[in-house]
Amino acid sequence: MFGRVTHELMAGYWPTADQDPDPSAPMVEFAGVWREMTSS
Repeated sequence: MFGRVTHELMAGYWPTADQDPDPSAPMVEFAGVWREMTSS
């Protein structure tokens, strides 16, 4: 469970993290998981 500030920071980063120039495979995977989690 995250606090409000941590969640806000993550919510600003993860939806587009896999669009960075050279994302790692775990970053791409977690960005997808984040989008699925927040769109439910």
